[in-house]
Amino acid sequence: MLLFDLVTTSRRVAATRSRTEKIGALAELLRRLAPEEIAAEVEELKMSIQRHRVERDREAASIDDVLLQRYDMIFRRRGGLAVAVAKSGTCQGCRMRLPPQLLQQLGHGVFDLVLR
Repeated sequence: MLLFDLVTTSRRVAATRSRTEKIGALAELLRRLAPEEIAAEVEELKMSIQRHRVERDREAASIDDVLLQRYDMIFRRRGGLAVAVAKSGTCQGCRMRLPPQLLQQLGHGVFDLVLR
């Protein structure tokens, strides 16, 4: 319920330009939430993170070590973004135009390319 309320309130805040309305929507959300509900949600999120870490570690074991190290390095340097979509010749992660040859390689399924 907490996540739904947060998403709903976030959309309401984004939809209005009035600073007063934004503050009011956030204040209303905070009034409705009970501290124990927040604590329960935090614990659930911690458990979910732990499950995902275990799953990630299991999947990472099947990836080439050099490739995984490069991915982790890019992930750390780029603030949690290591993979991005290439759309209309532009990297959606950094907004840089990609060379035509690289786009052709990506289009042919050469997915082991690692960029910086």
